[in-house]
Amino acid sequence: MDKIISLQVYFSKIIEDANKFFKKKNKAAGIRVRKKLQRCKKLAQEIRILIQKMKQDEIQKKSANHNKEMSIVGKMLLDNKSFFILERS
Repeated sequence: MDKIISLQVYFSKIIEDANKFFKKKNKAAGIRVRKKLQRCKKLAQEIRILIQKMKQDEIQKKSANHNKEMSIVGKMLLDNKSFFILERS
């Protein structure tokens, strides 16, 4: 969440400097806007990577739980061999 808050702060600063650049023709403000936009781009990419990693971790947890459950079911079926014996007519 810290990165998202940082992104919000940068956007508010960008708006201030963008107003200075477009309304007052302040060239230094234009440079600051470009630098801050570049930082926003980097933060956004870091957030995207973090989200993707969290999603992958969740998928791996679900897969591990599913495999564990299937292992338990498989052991139960193998222990109860009579389950596999079919009656002949």
